[in-house]
Amino acid sequence: MRVLLICFLITIFMLGLGISCYYYLDKSTSIMLEETKELEKAIVESHWKKAEMELKDIHYNWQKKEEIWTLLINHREVDNIELTIGRLESYIKSNNKVLSLGEISALEHWIKHIPEKEAVSLTNIF
Repeated sequence: MRVLLICFLITIFMLGLGISCYYYLDKSTSIMLEETKELEKAIVESHWKKAEMELKDIHYNWQKKEEIWTLLINHREVDNIELTIGRLESYIKSNNKVLSLGEISALEHWIKHIPEKEAVSLTNIF
């Protein structure tokens, strides 16, 4: 009986941990997507100095989130986001609107992809 109770408590703990990790990823993803919208707006309006500042903020916030995300998700996903931010930085420095907007789209895709991939669904289980 005691073993059954311990197994039940461990199962409840693991489920709670999994749910809280998913909600953390979902919340931090929505924050990052809001930041990318501000960056996109600055690029569309050709405010390159503002775009550089927005990107610095995104990169700073990403570095804080990256430490936790690497514990929760596949490192390839983290590397894709880091690589996209790096390319975006060089495109903004060269004031290339088309490539910058394309990279923002790619960054948004990688960010949105994380909670979708980590969500509990039949597709992810099987």
